[in-house]
Amino acid sequence: MNNPREIAIEIVKRFIGDDAWVTPLIRSYYKTFRDHRDSELMTELVYGTVKNYIKLSKVANTYLARSNLNSLNALQ
Repeated sequence: MNNPREIAIEIVKRFIGDDAWVTPLIRSYYKTFRDHRDSELMTELVYGTVKNYIKLSKVANTYLARSNLNSLNALQ
């Protein structure tokens, strides 16, 4: 099996061709870091950004769900 970092780099390279929401971010990192060693840094930066986005969206969805329940309880 390949090194986990190599696998992460391959995943990021596949995102570059897709129309995913993260593609512009990856492209900007990719233009900055063209060397293979820098690709590892780029992968870590992108992974951290995506991870934080997912975490924040879960927090926001939980907050919205709770506030909707509270407003429904007030109506009853």
